[in-house]
Amino acid sequence: MFFHSLAVLDATVTSLALLAHEQADAEKIMAGLRTATEKCTGYEHADYEYSGVEALDAPDAGDEAVSYKVTGDIDGDKVPMAFTVVRSSSTIVSFYAINMLDAKKVEVPAEVVDAQLAKLEKVAG
Repeated sequence: MFFHSLAVLDATVTSLALLAHEQADAEKIMAGLRTATEKCTGYEHADYEYSGVEALDAPDAGDEAVSYKVTGDIDGDKVPMAFTVVRSSSTIVSFYAINMLDAKKVEVPAEVVDAQLAKLEKVAG
């Protein structure tokens, strides 16, 4: 399952993806992501390069969460990005935010995470 949404708060643009997995797979994905954000300094994806990977304090959300920042080199432009990835049971919700007006303020808004997880948990029962 994949769901994509877009929210705009001030100059921050936030997007999310909803991904359904088997429980064990979801836990394994989160463990791998946590390790990668602590050890990785950069990576390449879809012909774009990402550097400056920085693990952040994750919110107390879902069953577990991982947060990090990176800087993407997108067609020559340096784009700071923030991610918060939350596991709720076997579902992973990935939040992504950019702020093109003030790179120092790039963060996934807590109110977006809280609101979307509340909707997910209501539906999941």
